[in-house]
Amino acid sequence: MNSTKEYQRFKIAYLSSKGIEDVIVDLFADIYLEPYVYKSASYVLEEPSLSLLSVIVMDATALDDWAFEFQRLHTNISIAEIPMLLLTEERLNVQAQQTFLNQGIYTCIQKKQLNQLLLACISASKSFNRICDKNDEISSLNRRLSTNYLILDSKNHCIESIRSKADDLGEKEILNSSLLKKELNAISKEASAHLNNEYQLELFKVHFEEVHPLFFESLLAVNKSLTTNNLKLAAFLKMGFNNNEIAYLSHVTLSTVKKSIQRLKTKLRLAPDKSLRNFINDAVYKV
Repeated sequence: MNSTKEYQRFKIAYLSSKGIEDVIVDLFADIYLEPYVYKSASYVLEEPSLSLLSVIVMDATALDDWAFEFQRLHTNISIAEIPMLLLTEERLNVQAQQTFLNQGIYTCIQKKQLNQLLLACISASKSFNRICDKNDEISSLNRRLSTNYLILDSKNHCIESIRSKADDLGEKEILNSSLLKKELNAISKEASAHLNNEYQLELFKVHFEEVHPLFFESLLAVNKSLTTNNLKLAAFLKMGFNNNEIAYLSHVTLSTVKKSIQRLKTKLRLAPDKSLRNFINDAVYKV
């Protein structure tokens, strides 16, 4: 068995309106863990140390309406990814278990087989920790993406300034040399080509898809007519930028960003009550 220190990395919430049975307390005591006991989902959501939880066990035999309690927890974005285990009185058939799994239950365990509960909690905790580590890694990479984009944007401003000055010089009468004017025009055209929106998106996509593979492909599978600006906006949303930050990076007004988000939502065929950000983060593609 693994060391005690490893098991102490996770905390267990035990949901039961009737308290916790001694046999279950003893079960976790074997690895020096004491579950946090809550009478309802409301108490769990009010827990100050909510971020420390790695597993939630719901005792269906000791809850008046475990399905309601589950929905309260599962729809809360702060803990929706925490594995939830269901303790049942009778053994569930395969179809019933599959239904619960599709709803978001990590696994179902018959109360007569409590020896499986400990192993399931350890397995669920390790799985959750891997997800958290992966999310932390993605957050770190997103910050690097943000920095790279700001550097790219700054460089583009510099190139735009050079192009503008080349155009101004080319129009001045002091430059009598047609060859010099030709060279300035060439510089201006090259700068314009570099600043082309399509080119910039392709350059950005190379770095972006290292962090979020197949993201743009997933969006285009929903609607092939998405424009360059649509995809760029979606990428900003995926990286977690708020509307003000997107406006700053895109050099547009806040109202323009809001209209763009609404247009993208329509193109992705989302219902009015659905959140575009949630769709981008959860439904499009999960790394």
